This record gives sequence, structure tokens and C-alpha cells, in this order.
Amino acid sequence: MKIVKKMLIVSLLSVVSLSAKDIKSTIDVNSTISTKEMKTVFFPIKHYHSAVIRTKIRPLLGREAKVISFKFNNMLVVRAYPQSIKRVQEVIKKIDSVKPLDTTVVKFKKTPVQDVYQEIKAMSKALFHQEIIGEQVKVIDSNATNSLILVGKKENMDRLVKYIELLDIDGGVVSKSID
Repeated sequence: MKIVKKMLIVSLLSVVSLSAKDIKSTIDVNSTISTKEMKTVFFPIKHYHSAVIRTKIRPLLGREAKVISFKFNNMLVVRAYPQSIKRVQEVIKKIDSVKPLDTTVVKFKKTPVQDVYQEIKAMSKALFHQEIIGEQVKVIDSNATNSLILVGKKENMDRLVKYIELLDIDGGVVSKSID
């Protein structure tokens, strides 16, 4: 079954007929487009959650504009004027561009990793903003190799490694227990 025409209700008093070829899924923001005509653009989101980006770009759009996020395919659909779409496209490009994460393995020579793992994990959460994904440093312990695996932004990992090296001391971390 082929749909030749679709009906779009613009207001309660007028109906506009659209053919399937009139519906565009992309827009060339550099082309000369009438600024009085709203366009619909689909933005596939690769590295971020589309609902979060939707809330971030909503203030950039006018009252008439609409933005919808789709969870199942992580896509945004924006219906707005071309100048608003251009702004939104730039913001999405900046938000959705993610630098690859680095990995560092820190091997302990004197202290068992299980003695310092919780402290280092807490230190990572305290030093780096946890709401910003790019700032987080994940700390993974490896008891088999007596080491920690750090995953995150290189600058933040280097900063954390300085503190970790201070904890690798003779005799390990001393703990007292009350009987």
C-alpha cells in the first residue's frame, strides 16, 4: 500500500495537503530556505540520551516549535524555523561529540588493592563531577593482578594517580578492629 498524500491539520480552520515527497528528514542549514516556513528535521543521537538533549535544546526554540525524543532509536525530531534548527544543530553537534575515554592500569607493589579500593573510588567521586559523564573516572579493582583500572578523561586520571601512588606504602593501610 502506497501513501500518496497525507493531511496535516494546521489549525482548526485550515487543512494542508502534503505529498510524501514534501516531507524532508534532513535540512541543509547553509541553503537558502524561506525563514517563514517551519521545517521538520530528524537528529540521530549517538553518544547521549535523546531525552536529556531534548530538555537542553527546548529553550532555544520558539513557542510554535516542537521537539520530540524517541527512546527506542535515540532520535530527536525538531519542527521549527530554519534559524532555530541551525542553532539546535550546532548545540546537538557539540553535546553529542564525545572524546574517547582513556584507560590506565595502576599496579600496587606494597599494598593489597582491596585495602584501598573503596577509598580511591570515593576519592574519584569527590574529585570529579559525577553529573558530567566526560569528567567521571571509573575505578575498577583487579584482585588477581593487585591493580586498579581507571577509565576516563586522561587529565582526571593523571590527577587521581598522584593520590593513588601515595597510598602504596609498606605495610599497607592499617586498620584497627575492636573486639
